[in-house]
Amino acid sequence: MTFLPDPDDELEEGGLLVYSELKLPAKPEPGSGERTRRITTAHTSHGTTVREQNLDVPAAKPIVAEIEYTDASGSHSYGIVTDSVMIGRGGIAYPVDIRIASSPDVSREHARIRRDPKTGSFFLIDLSAFGTTLNGRHVPSGCEKVDGVKRENGAETALARVARIGLADIVFLDFRQVP
Repeated sequence: MTFLPDPDDELEEGGLLVYSELKLPAKPEPGSGERTRRITTAHTSHGTTVREQNLDVPAAKPIVAEIEYTDASGSHSYGIVTDSVMIGRGGIAYPVDIRIASSPDVSREHARIRRDPKTGSFFLIDLSAFGTTLNGRHVPSGCEKVDGVKRENGAETALARVARIGLADIVFLDFRQVP
């Protein structure tokens, strides 16, 4: 067990975050990669919150799209090889695939890009507080708060083969499908 400071200021004073990863047996299909179960438990004066994720770490797959962007830490390029990519500032309790170094206006989990494996089509889902744009136009929010809990509502916007995604009008990502 290791105790670390809270570098992302996710917890109130006196709060405790327990983060664990457990490697699971590989799927029986050849080339399917590893599986991991990630559990994050946060204890605060408001109560306890538990988040569980089962992640499939894919075997080497071809890049199906690319994202290029510049944030506070410089220029970056990211090759998409999975059917779901989470984008945001991230943090210990908020794992993201594309971590954006920016002001808090970019949410910890700001947006997700989803690929339909059957059609190969891509979709953008806004999960943020300050909005997401697609080619300069705001996309509908893909989540809502119900009883204080953030839940996805199913709203998503189709991505063209080439698109510009804005995160809170601060950071812009250039998306391009690979033929």
